[in-house]
Amino acid sequence: MAAPPADSTSTPAFSQVCPFHAKLISNCRVTADDHFQDVRLIRLDTSTADASKLRHNPGDVLMVQPSNDPDLVSRFLHIVCQQSSSQPSTVINLHPTDSDMTIPLSTQLPLPCTLEVAATRYFDFQAIPSRYFFKLLSYFATSALEKERLQEFASNEGQEDRYSYCNRVRRTILEVLEDFPSASSNIPLSYLFDLLPAIQPRAFSIAS
Repeated sequence: MAAPPADSTSTPAFSQVCPFHAKLISNCRVTADDHFQDVRLIRLDTSTADASKLRHNPGDVLMVQPSNDPDLVSRFLHIVCQQSSSQPSTVINLHPTDSDMTIPLSTQLPLPCTLEVAATRYFDFQAIPSRYFFKLLSYFATSALEKERLQEFASNEGQEDRYSYCNRVRRTILEVLEDFPSASSNIPLSYLFDLLPAIQPRAFSIAS
C-alpha cells in the first residue's frame, strides 16, 4: 500500500519499493451472490504508528499486490515438479547476468525463497499466455504432436488459432500447461522466470 505525502516536493514515506503493510480486517461482498459483478468492501487496519505517515491526495490510488489461490498453486507445483528434481521446497535465488536485467523487488519476492513461495507470490500463471510463451514452451516438449501444436500457436500463421484457443475463452497459462504435459513437466527451473510473467499490483482509487 503506497500513497504520496501532501507535499509533492518531499520524499514519500511509502512507495512501491517501501510499501505500507496493512492487516486485512474484513473482506465482504456487497453485491448479491447471483449478481454478475463481485464488488467487495475491504477494511484494512491502519492503526499502527507508521500509519501516521500515510498521506493521500485527490486522484491517488491504492496498489494491492495479490497472490495466487493455494489450490491453483498446488496444481502448478504438481505440473512443474513431475519429472524434474525440483520440489516445492527447492530454494531459488536470482542473480543478474547483465546490467539490463532487473531482480524482483524484495517486497514482491523475498530472495532467496522456495519454489512454493515464488508460485504463490510471483508467477502469474492465471494470465493469458503470450505468443512468446508458446515459442519458449515448445523447446521443452518431448511429444512431437505437442511441439508441432505449440510451434503453430507461436507462428504468424497460427495467430487466429491462438486467439481462439486462448483469448476467446480466456484460457490461462496454468490451463495451457495442463494441456501440454510433455512440455510443462520438462521445464527447467531456471527458465520459469523467462516463461511466466510476474503478478502485477492492482490499482484502486482511494481519493476523488
